[in-house]
Amino acid sequence: YDATLPYLNQRDFQFAFVDLRGYGASKDFSGEFTLEEASQDVLETAESLGWNQFHLVTYSMTALVGQNLCALAPSKIKSLIAICPVAANG
Repeated sequence: YDATLPYLNQRDFQFAFVDLRGYGASKDFSGEFTLEEASQDVLETAESLGWNQFHLVTYSMTALVGQNLCALAPSKIKSLIAICPVAANG
């Protein structure tokens, strides 16, 4: 997502780019690598940043996580933007 940074309004908004376990900077993290675990990781990240509510932008398979979060914690999710999403039914 580095190429998108110049286009993001970083003055008025905060952004967190989360690498799921097994990917990117989280490549070496251990875990079960389940949808539930990934969803919990995102919620814990938001909580650690002090975000009671937040918007989600997902890409490809992370749309599954976004959809799960909308069902799991609807009061926390302000909106979901899914780019090239994998549907929740696979």
